[in-house]
Amino acid sequence: MNGIILKRLGHNVHILEQNTKSERSDLAAGITTHPEFDEFMDVHDLVKESWFVPSPGIQWLNKDAAVTREAKRPLKMTSWEVTYHRLRANFDGFTSSFCPDPPARGEKDGSATFDLGKRVTAISELEDAVQISFEDLLDGNEQGTISADLIILADGANSTLRGTLFPGIERAYAGYVAFRGTVPEAEVSDAAKKAFDPKLTYFCFKNNYILL
Repeated sequence: MNGIILKRLGHNVHILEQNTKSERSDLAAGITTHPEFDEFMDVHDLVKESWFVPSPGIQWLNKDAAVTREAKRPLKMTSWEVTYHRLRANFDGFTSSFCPDPPARGEKDGSATFDLGKRVTAISELEDAVQISFEDLLDGNEQGTISADLIILADGANSTLRGTLFPGIERAYAGYVAFRGTVPEAEVSDAAKKAFDPKLTYFCFKNNYILL
């Protein structure tokens, strides 16, 4: 998202991605987006096709599948995989089955490079720039460096770089475990479809909840 905005402002953006492949699997991770992301997509997404399935709201069921509570709030349902490929299409024109026709580069756009297989290992400050060092996982772990005016660390919760900048901050496991799965809609009974579709559905019980 940062890359898309900066590119559209005319800056040259170079993303170093540790993963060695562009494709992503979301492991059935469906998500409901927040207004901030919806606003971002309204402004910056130049692809015509929809990236979400609309839902009229949320419902809570009891163990007999009866509705005990409802929240009538329009939601946009999507997945990590859909949003990732849509953002890639807008950033560097990446073509995928999710977005086979990415938008053309704008006349005022800066360059956009999505560089695979690059594991960033260190950051150092130069006189008039910031330099990062990296290993090239696609080229025998060959070492390399890149200098830039601005560097954004977006390498996840296990970021080793963030640890070097903020050594006093440590992660603590919260004891959360999630199980995910999918069922083809054709195999779901009519009664189940009527109970669930098209609302976001919760069933809550002691220390747990089920989300569909």
